[in-house]
Amino acid sequence: MLRRALLVAALLAPAAGWAQTVSLTVSPPGPFGKAACVAAGNANDPALSLSWTVAPPSGSVLGTGWTYQVVALTSGGCSTAPAQANVVNTATIQATLPTGSYPAGTTDTLHLSDLVTHSGASCTATTDQTITLCVQLLNGGSVSTSVSATVTVQLGAPSIPVGVGASPGDSALNVSWADGTDSTVAATSYRVEASPLLASCVGAIPSPLTVACLDLNNSVTGTTSNHSLRLGGLTNGVAYGVRVYATSSGGNDSDPSSPPVLGTPQPTRDFWGQYVSQGGTEQGGCAGGPAGLVSLLAVAGLLLTFRRRS
Repeated sequence: MLRRALLVAALLAPAAGWAQTVSLTVSPPGPFGKAACVAAGNANDPALSLSWTVAPPSGSVLGTGWTYQVVALTSGGCSTAPAQANVVNTATIQATLPTGSYPAGTTDTLHLSDLVTHSGASCTATTDQTITLCVQLLNGGSVSTSVSATVTVQLGAPSIPVGVGASPGDSALNVSWADGTDSTVAATSYRVEASPLLASCVGAIPSPLTVACLDLNNSVTGTTSNHSLRLGGLTNGVAYGVRVYATSSGGNDSDPSSPPVLGTPQPTRDFWGQYVSQGGTEQGGCAGGPAGLVSLLAVAGLLLTFRRRS
């Protein structure tokens, strides 16, 4: 009898420990930007899915009478008596296990717009909206326990990049910039845009350069998480107006840097051009194998010789 009791206890212990590891996962987790905070049915309205593990009260056996309820709130905690307007799920979610997911069927859907609507959050606010998402375990309609997670709707944009500079490279421009300081929203990436000047402006380039002079239909763009970028794919001898955008983790763009900075690619033998001409590859000296490394050393020697002569 003692051996049987120990065996039963050993089998039950992992299950009990597993049930106590509570969590609620939202996929994708966000944050979501302004473009995603739209009315239901919009193509930019992201579809979401939830999965959770709860800890039922000790001694409880889930089954008949037990259900799950998904609630969206703008407050920081899970209310034990949420208003019906805050309840997200349209169909009853039966609770037979301490784990669950929503939507569970092919006819159910869950979108960001549902969370915004049921929580009372605003897509037109000037500050970020934090939605508290709760999955509540109900017994006969009364909340027994709950698990929560937050979803952030990011409505602010980063500061406009400042101090933009563009130096010539061979079929490229070497662009650098700094972060602005007029926004609390951090930039996580940057987009560099070079637009050729329109023919009407080439002969008489205004100072400062204006957007009206840019051929925006033929822009070349590149992205980076750094504060500089070598933007290739340009044409030597063609004047470009360069602008830089900062982008937040939610995908919100700042306004472009202003005024556009003038830059003209030239067949100059800058460091990169010398490196490539010596056999280097775009992947760098290591990726280029021994030839790439030798080429890089050769370029370094050329630069040292030039420095001594000057």
